[in-house]
Amino acid sequence: MIPAAALLQALGAWLALALVAAFRPALLPVWSGVGWLLLGLAFLDALLLFRLRVPEMTRKVPLTLPLGVWCEVGVFLHNGTALALRLQIFDGCPAGLELRGMPQTLTLPAHGHATLTYQVRPLARGIQTFAPGALRVASPLGLWWRSCGVGASTPVRVYPNFAAVKKFAALATHHHLAQLGVHRKRRRGE
Repeated sequence: MIPAAALLQALGAWLALALVAAFRPALLPVWSGVGWLLLGLAFLDALLLFRLRVPEMTRKVPLTLPLGVWCEVGVFLHNGTALALRLQIFDGCPAGLELRGMPQTLTLPAHGHATLTYQVRPLARGIQTFAPGALRVASPLGLWWRSCGVGASTPVRVYPNFAAVKKFAALATHHHLAQLGVHRKRRRGE
């Protein structure tokens, strides 16, 4: 569990109140009360965060990726809770892939779905494995972040890019036919 910026700002304001209370002793009970209130809210928010169910994640990625070509990967999230969730997601992209469009931040509606897309470009041939995604869920009051892993591992194969070979296949076929003795000749009147 990681403290959020809101909790750190509240603690900073509480410490500033402590500085004022040091010069005005009459504010000491107020400072103490605010501290206990802040502690109670932080504890309650942490308890609610631990009771939240983590969203489900599935990944849609082609089974084979061409080397050096940007390909799109889809991430589908499902929220099974009655609360809207604020999330930060980073998919478990392997080291052999260049990545653009991650991490992403979103609000997942209550009992809702969300679809995210990002792009990867393979840098090396072979089998690459996507690890489970890393997800940060904000607490209901926004004082804490909870980190967890979601989804499953997905293996993909990276092959050379055959698009260039396919583009020149027609030219190679024409040359091959000429070697077999097939020649194009003009007909009269063409």
